[in-house]
Amino acid sequence: MSDKGITSATNVTIDQIEDDNIRYTWASFFIFIVLSSFIGDSIILIASIKFGAFKLHRLIVAIIQHIAVCDIIVSACAIPRVMTLLVGTWVLSDELCDYFAYAIYYFTVVSCFLIAVMTALKVFILKFPMHAKTVSHKKAHIVCATIWAFTLILPGTVFLLGGFQVSQFNFTAYTCDIDAALYSGSPHWKWLTPLLTVVFLILPNGVVITCTALILSAAINIT
Repeated sequence: MSDKGITSATNVTIDQIEDDNIRYTWASFFIFIVLSSFIGDSIILIASIKFGAFKLHRLIVAIIQHIAVCDIIVSACAIPRVMTLLVGTWVLSDELCDYFAYAIYYFTVVSCFLIAVMTALKVFILKFPMHAKTVSHKKAHIVCATIWAFTLILPGTVFLLGGFQVSQFNFTAYTCDIDAALYSGSPHWKWLTPLLTVVFLILPNGVVITCTALILSAAINIT
């Protein structure tokens, strides 16, 4: 059994679910979520790549495909949570706990940015339909690849300042999480925290809200 699991269980026993029936119920719920994601996203990928079932602009289809891939990975990251709920403690290695702590943040942010860019591209297609027709499928995937690369800044920054072994198993959420206490005394985080919050939280949500408002405004004007 992993030392991380033993240590975490000792430190946060008060938050641990002691009732096996409740743990198994939550485990069943997450199993349902994971299976639903795998099946649904796989159908999306097969239908769009093999059969070309989506009659949407190639830019939107490309981003939907990347969102589906990202969603599958996020769902896979929930598998250790299911294992821990079934067993009652973290049973994997400390290194995997660190990996999942980074991965959850990274792929969640990727998904948020992909959704934000997809919303912005809807406005682009709406405002400049002729120019949007000239965008190739390859360029659409380049845009998505840029998003994947750009969002590496978040886990990369955390890794450069803390490296590995910065996570702890959180029995409140039954998942590995980056230990904020390791960074609370760092002078770098006094200015990095608001900067990263603006770039990776406020920015994508602001884009989604603004572009959605523009799309609704255009729809109202048409009607």
